[in-house]
Amino acid sequence: MADHPPLPVALSYRFNTVDRSVVFSGDTRKTDALIDLAKGADVFVCEAQYLPGTRQVLAAGVKVGRFDKETADNLFKSISSHALTVEQAGEVAQAAGVNTLVLSHFVPGDGAVPDQVFVDEARKAFSGEIIAGRGLTRNLDFASRCDSQCLVWVNSACFGRERSGPVYQQTSEMAGQRPDGRVGPSADVSSSCGE
Repeated sequence: MADHPPLPVALSYRFNTVDRSVVFSGDTRKTDALIDLAKGADVFVCEAQYLPGTRQVLAAGVKVGRFDKETADNLFKSISSHALTVEQAGEVAQAAGVNTLVLSHFVPGDGAVPDQVFVDEARKAFSGEIIAGRGLTRNLDFASRCDSQCLVWVNSACFGRERSGPVYQQTSEMAGQRPDGRVGPSADVSSSCGE
């Protein structure tokens, strides 16, 4: 499980294929579990908060009357204590020994902070390749755009739900039988929820 209060469930994922591994941080704070999950990954996709930029955006909101200073301070406290800063993303990537860090889920995300600032902040802690992945977030129609390597469902160990219903059935039919006898993606998909 990722650590993203106040949410009771937040997940990080690792996808292993024959020749590559990719880890997605999800929304989380810096934890040893995230570092362990990302160990040796080829690509680590991680959220990136630039706190000075967040402060500027909130101050501008106060200035134009969008909210009062107390609300802005509470928002900053919540944002800064519940997710990784961009420098922490670099720290996790370095500690895990990943090859490439892809910054994603930019905060502030309104373009007020240039991508290079995010890259420079991550560079303080990470010596590998860094990519500012702005524009990589898309809503996908997985049934029509993905092959079995990227069809993923949240397993019942995380949420206690039955693996059934039309979405599961369609996913299972497209993904086929796995070598371990279960139905699902042929890639080794692991999440920090325990499977």
